[in-house]
Amino acid sequence: MEGAGNWLGLLKWSLAQTSDGTVPSEITPMTEEDKKWLEQVMRECVKDEPKRMNEIMGIFVKMLEEGLTEDKSEEVIELLDELQFMVEQVDMAGVFAKFGGFQCLLGLVESENLTAEARAMAGSTLAALSQNNLEVQEIVFKSGMLDRLAKVYIKSESVLLCNKVLYAISCSIRNHAAAEEYFVLHFAEATLPKAIAAASLVDSNSEAAAGTEALTSRALFLCNALVMSDFTNHARVQKLSALVLPVCLEYLKHESINLRETTQNLLTAIEKHKGPDHAPLMIM
Repeated sequence: MEGAGNWLGLLKWSLAQTSDGTVPSEITPMTEEDKKWLEQVMRECVKDEPKRMNEIMGIFVKMLEEGLTEDKSEEVIELLDELQFMVEQVDMAGVFAKFGGFQCLLGLVESENLTAEARAMAGSTLAALSQNNLEVQEIVFKSGMLDRLAKVYIKSESVLLCNKVLYAISCSIRNHAAAEEYFVLHFAEATLPKAIAAASLVDSNSEAAAGTEALTSRALFLCNALVMSDFTNHARVQKLSALVLPVCLEYLKHESINLRETTQNLLTAIEKHKGPDHAPLMIM
């Protein structure tokens, strides 16, 4: 609906100005002065979010056409921060996807001239667009974006970038039957063991520990989701078990409570698929 972005913005603003309902509110008719003030708010304070998204996409397109450089990274991060707030709304995510915004974001993720922080922010925005949004997930899947994201992940040595790209992949495939199966068949082997092993390769007291733990935890969560999915099958569980169990069992005794619990959840999920109708899971 035309103007929906304006009214959504006004609603956000109005809610921020309204009491929490715990005390009575005095309701009075609007004066002419109040009406003029409200009109001013509409003009100056409320964003037309679809229009602004299109403007941001235009800026990114121009940057990509002219060639990105590292000194553009801070500007990219600021624009992505603004964009992510808007696309976290399901309706706005669909609008942005239909604008073709994914190609811009993927271009940013793939740009090796930007800092890892800027590229990771673009990956995080892709995740926000895709999460729990089947319409957007379908666009991602049919356009071949999973292949491009996986390529960035496999090539990157930045833990931060790998974490956010895996986040984007996870949000793009979970609860989408074809995307889940495609990932397991083509990219699980190249992504999950590397991520799950990450936390075991650094000292838990080092500065790098938080980043590697986050990456490992995300991979364990994704693996668990794929095992527990409505679209899972014994062959999938067998393959994932063979890939990840050899590198995750040590986390059952890890200092991190999060890693211990996430690993235990994965093992429990795998065990549930060893019922009477399934052959025993074999760990290669």
